[in-house]
Amino acid sequence: MIDPVVLIDRIESLAHRCGQHEAELEKARSVTREAYNPALTEQNVIELLRCMATGRKIEAIKLYRSITGYGLKEAKDAIEDVERFHRVGNVDRF
Repeated sequence: MIDPVVLIDRIESLAHRCGQHEAELEKARSVTREAYNPALTEQNVIELLRCMATGRKIEAIKLYRSITGYGLKEAKDAIEDVERFHRVGNVDRF
C-alpha cells in the first residue's frame, strides 16, 4: 500500500510537470501565430533564410520588419525563434 503523503507528493509533482508542459505548448502556439504572416512570400522567406545562413542576422531582422511591419523586438524574437528551430535537431534544413 502506498503512503498517502507519498501519493499526494506524486500527484502534485505530476500536476506541476503538466503545468510546465502546458506553458511550453502555449509558447509554441504563440510563436506559430506570430510567425504566420500573409506578407511573407516564398521569396521573402528564402531571402530571410539566406541572410541568416550567411550570418547577416541584423539584415534579416530589418528585412522581416520591412515585410511584416512588426516592431524591432517582435522581429528580433521571430528571427531568433527561426534560428532556434533550425539549430535544434533540424540542422539539415539550413
